[in-house]
Amino acid sequence: MPANSFHSLKSKIAKHFVLLSLMLSITFSAVVFFTLFIIEDSYFELRLEEEAAFLHKSYERTGEWPEPRVNYMELFQTRTEFPEDIRAIAIEEPFRIEIPGEDNRYYHILPFNQQAGPYLVAEVGSLLIVRAKRESFFWLLGIISLLMILIASLIGWRLSKRAISPLSDLAQQVSSVSPDNLTQPLASNYPSNEIGLLATALDEAHARLARFVEREQHFTRDASHELRTPLTIIKNATELLAQKNNQFSSQQLLLISRIEAACHQMEQTITLLLAFSREQMKSNQSSANLLAIVEKVIVQLAEVYNLESIELDIDVAANVEWNIDTLPIHILLTNLLSNAFQHANATKVSIWSDGNCLIIEDNGVGFSPEIKGSATQVLSKGEKSDGYGIGLSLVARLCEHLNIQLTIEHQDCGTRISLIPVRKSITE
Repeated sequence: MPANSFHSLKSKIAKHFVLLSLMLSITFSAVVFFTLFIIEDSYFELRLEEEAAFLHKSYERTGEWPEPRVNYMELFQTRTEFPEDIRAIAIEEPFRIEIPGEDNRYYHILPFNQQAGPYLVAEVGSLLIVRAKRESFFWLLGIISLLMILIASLIGWRLSKRAISPLSDLAQQVSSVSPDNLTQPLASNYPSNEIGLLATALDEAHARLARFVEREQHFTRDASHELRTPLTIIKNATELLAQKNNQFSSQQLLLISRIEAACHQMEQTITLLLAFSREQMKSNQSSANLLAIVEKVIVQLAEVYNLESIELDIDVAANVEWNIDTLPIHILLTNLLSNAFQHANATKVSIWSDGNCLIIEDNGVGFSPEIKGSATQVLSKGEKSDGYGIGLSLVARLCEHLNIQLTIEHQDCGTRISLIPVRKSITE
């Protein structure tokens, strides 16, 4: 995982707490502010209704409308008598009961007889506490919101620390687990909660992985023994035969020398593959000449496959060398060329170099459609293939270990495979 892609859960939880508190503070401030406006307007409406009830009773008793008892209220018989700064709006919008005037004046209107008049008008501009003190209210609500955010940040940080610390400890403990000590228990250090369940699941996964590793180690050890024993017998037999060279013809001695070379190559291959499976394979800094390895592989494969029907086109520069040991490159090319000769049904195989890139191309049938996207996976092979589906998987893993870029291009007729070492090649 790239270092710049790491995001701490602790900081995320704290940020969410801050955002939540900010949203709540804004919502709380807005609700409080608008509630104050509503309360203030409701108070003036209540006063108007009380005064209107008094005036109406007086009118019913005397037949005349009395003057309002409070000095900020006036009684008008028609809208045309309204104060000049609200008269036009009141006539244009007859159902409007609140109208702002000039010079910070503000009017509340209560009509009698369902808009037929008269009209009780209260000028309350000097009595509007909320509007006059709104800047102070903003400051007060802002300070309260800031305190809420600070408190929420502190709570979020403490809660995230308590919640994430066990998970961080588990992640650190898992990252420090040695491949040689996968059975080290984790769950015993954590409480019976979700993190404890995760630690238990990791313990079970580590235990299964340890059993798999143990079985693989037994297999590689047994395979090493079972493969080396017959090779040793064959090698000793060929050495004894070679000592009696006067009893064999030159053709027979040539076959014996081929058997000896094949045994030596097989021993090296087994050693390399076993070291690779045990992750003990080391990359040497020696250089390998590509043309020499290609020619050696073709000579060896010519003894196995009938190459007379295949047109070989080799154009590898003699001065191109890779900073990689010869043996793994030999295995890579043996697998790739064996596929071209045996499974591709090709009539032409071309091998050439382009700078430090080695390209192998054939005009065979290519890969089956069902495995084109998974050709380098273990046991991946077409329905008509008589192979085991291991060769290309081994090639891909060797390339990954040796820092070689492997590219497989599926063409209309055949396949092109490119090998490019990431490290710079040596050209002399």
